[in-house]
Amino acid sequence: MDNKVVSEILQTFSAHQRAFTIEEALAFADSDCGITAEDLNAAFMNYPQFMCLRRADPGGALLIAKKDVIRWLINLNIRLAIAGQCRLNKRKLSLLMDSIGVVGDTDVALEAIVRFGQQFGLVGYAYTQDQYVFPIAHILSFTPRSTVMAATRMIYDLLDKNGINLSFEDDPKQMILTGLSTLNPKVAQVLQ
Repeated sequence: MDNKVVSEILQTFSAHQRAFTIEEALAFADSDCGITAEDLNAAFMNYPQFMCLRRADPGGALLIAKKDVIRWLINLNIRLAIAGQCRLNKRKLSLLMDSIGVVGDTDVALEAIVRFGQQFGLVGYAYTQDQYVFPIAHILSFTPRSTVMAATRMIYDLLDKNGINLSFEDDPKQMILTGLSTLNPKVAQVLQ
């Protein structure tokens, strides 16, 4: 196995912004490089920037960069806030996941994304079965659109700050507190 080729594939697909299968990643490599699907699967599973969304179809594992899931959930929260909505049912959320490449049988992928997003307060389970709530959308839905757009910029600035390490090996709450510490104290207090 060529570690340099594997590293290049990991870097390429960390910027992919969509879910992909091991087979798609393997097709990206030269056929004569000696990398097998098992080698590549192991590399992705050991790389903390990715999460695995298992599916029942023959395509096997579906992977996506964790930062892309966070960005997608933030964008979804913003769109829902603008629409004055803060709750989606399972069917609607599954359909929206198509925009990040999750298609077909989405139940397992949906649960993985919700569990992951829940750590950051971006989505949660509603009391009603097969319903999901979006806390940021709920809060921002009570504000004018200009405030929603300003909050969007602040959230993305917070994510893009050099001081935030998106390694996902740290505690999510600590990552959020670290990011908030880079903001104006009054802004940080409001966001908390």
